[in-house]
Amino acid sequence: AFFNKEQAAGRLHHEAISRVLFLYAKLNPGIRYVQGMNEVLAPIYYVFCLELEWARKASEAAGGEAGGAPPPLDAEEEAAAQAAVEADAFFCFTNLMAETRDHFCSKLDHTELGITAKISALEMLIRKKDPELGATLSALRVSPTFYAFRWLTLLMTQEFDLPDVLRLWDSLLSDSRRFLQEGAFDFLLYVGATMVICMRDEILEHNDFAFCVKKLQHFENHIPVHALVARASELYFEDYPELRPDLDRPVRTTTATSAGGGGPQRSTT
Repeated sequence: AFFNKEQAAGRLHHEAISRVLFLYAKLNPGIRYVQGMNEVLAPIYYVFCLELEWARKASEAAGGEAGGAPPPLDAEEEAAAQAAVEADAFFCFTNLMAETRDHFCSKLDHTELGITAKISALEMLIRKKDPELGATLSALRVSPTFYAFRWLTLLMTQEFDLPDVLRLWDSLLSDSRRFLQEGAFDFLLYVGATMVICMRDEILEHNDFAFCVKKLQHFENHIPVHALVARASELYFEDYPELRPDLDRPVRTTTATSAGGGGPQRSTT
C-alpha cells in the first residue's frame, strides 16, 4: 500500500524514488541505472518516511499533553520535510551502492569482484556446510546462478516482506566484517546458504532439477526471518568464532557514588 501508484501518496513516493535514482545515474555515469536498484532503494526510503511520520505523531502527542495540538505543517514545510527524506535516502543509498555496485556492473561479472564470484562463493559455502545437499545440487546441475543472482544483487528485497527485509538488513549492515574488502557482505552468503539448507529435505526427497529450481526461486518464507537469521548466524560464527557475542560475560552492577550519579549503573569490566 505504501508504494501503491493508485493512491496519491504512493505516486509521490514513486516520484521521489525516481528522482533519487535519476540523480544517482547522472552522478555515476560508469554504472548509471540498472534494473533492480529501485528495490535496494525502497527500504531505505521507506525507513526515512517512517521516521518523518513518527516525528509527526510525537509532535502531536506532545501537543496533546500540553493542552493543544500543534498546527499542521503548511505546504512549504511539508515540501521541505519531504526533500529532507529524499536527501537522506540518496545519501544512504549512495553509500550502500558503493559497497554493492560491482554486482550491477556487467563488465565485472566474471572477475573476482563481480556477481559470478559471489555466486561461486555461495555454492562452495553450501557444499561446506551441507556436503550431501551440495553434492545433490551439483549432480542435478542446479547452479546458484538459477536462484541466487537476485538474492545477492538485491540484498534479499524480493524474497521477503518489507518488515522482514528491514530485520534482515539490521544483521547485514551491522556485520563488522562488512567493512573488510575480503569480507564485504559475507553474512549475506550465509543467509543464502541457510535458505537453501532449510529446503534440504524436499530437495533430497524429490531429487529433480525442475522441482529444485522452482523451489529455490520461490523461497516463500519457509521459516520466520528471525529464525533464519539465527541459523545463519550460527553458521557464520562457526567460521568466525571471534565475532560470536560473549553472552556469558559476567555483568556487575555498581552504585554511582558521585554527586551526579543517578542510580545503579551496569558495568561489564
